[in-house]
Amino acid sequence: MAVITHSLQFKKLSGSNKNWQRKGVSGKKVNYTFCDNCATLMVVDAEAFTGMKILKPGTLDDKEVLDSGKPVQEIFVKNRPKWCAAIDGAEQKDVA
Repeated sequence: MAVITHSLQFKKLSGSNKNWQRKGVSGKKVNYTFCDNCATLMVVDAEAFTGMKILKPGTLDDKEVLDSGKPVQEIFVKNRPKWCAAIDGAEQKDVA
């Protein structure tokens, strides 16, 4: 699960990072930012999503951010486990 937000709305409050990069399915770069202390994945920056940040919701301090939104899209649904149902009303895509 991830929350996608505009880069200008994102502010990291503390801590240091480690980064890792790979090529995404689009052929463009995908950069992963991990907590330097505990190795938790926090943020993903993908060239395919210019100007956006892909955040792991468990790393957010503001619960209102999670409560105020509703999923509008699911990606890579072809990899979804059979026991996991689609989210009602969310667009379903096989790739990003």
